[in-house]
Amino acid sequence: MSGLALGLLVDGVARSVPPAERPRAIVDEAVRAEALGFDSVWLADAPVATVVAAIAARTARVRIGGAVDLAADLDPVRVAEDWATADAIADGRVELVACGAASDTEESRERLRERVELLRRLWSETGVTWSGRFRPPLDAVTLEPRPVQRPHPPIWIRADSASAVDLAATLGLPVLLAGAGDGAARAARYRERLAAAGRDPARARVGCCQRVRLAQSSRGALRPDADAITGSPAEVAERIVAAREALGLALHVSRFDASGLGPAEVERFAAEVAPQLRG
Repeated sequence: MSGLALGLLVDGVARSVPPAERPRAIVDEAVRAEALGFDSVWLADAPVATVVAAIAARTARVRIGGAVDLAADLDPVRVAEDWATADAIADGRVELVACGAASDTEESRERLRERVELLRRLWSETGVTWSGRFRPPLDAVTLEPRPVQRPHPPIWIRADSASAVDLAATLGLPVLLAGAGDGAARAARYRERLAAAGRDPARARVGCCQRVRLAQSSRGALRPDADAITGSPAEVAERIVAAREALGLALHVSRFDASGLGPAEVERFAAEVAPQLRG
């Protein structure tokens, strides 16, 4: 499956350890994911930028992504500084997932748009002069350190609402679907909105994060789970292929629950599922 990048949500596997030990466990899991051959590792929990920087310092190849709720009470200038620093430590391997408020109100939508646009300017321009609704104005601000990636690190929009999909298309940014559920409809909407914005839908980047449950043996059976890809390694590979074809995926992020087999499932996925996807 040429072109499909395989990612791992690393903080899910680490949830079985005490809170004080979780940051180190997440970093260790990311290091192990790189050794197992994953293309990227992803984090959903704050404080993300600090942990991303720690992962960057201990890895050399794997890309590192994390979610930031830009509709929350966060200063986009601080977000830009933290993630630019992480990108410098990672030598250009950082990716950010911009999220909005679950309520999807008009204010949260406007806040997300404004902060994504400011974040892009701070990362790609010098001497930024700016004014907006949700933050005091800026006058000739140049961010330091500068991110390594140009024009800026990838910014994914978490496509948990129609408005988020529309924002990604308007700005020409990739979308990350949380599960396959209504993913086909949102992926189709994304491409339609890209075309309406004068962008090439064929160049769309769509990612998906899905929970994965592997049977304990090749003959094992799992109770069907509507929220997860379940089955033997061959069945899981087939379902990821189907999701890739249906959604036009460029990225698939697997999530394994700590309440399940956790690290053992990750190793089995890398050894028994990933080769089928890459072959």
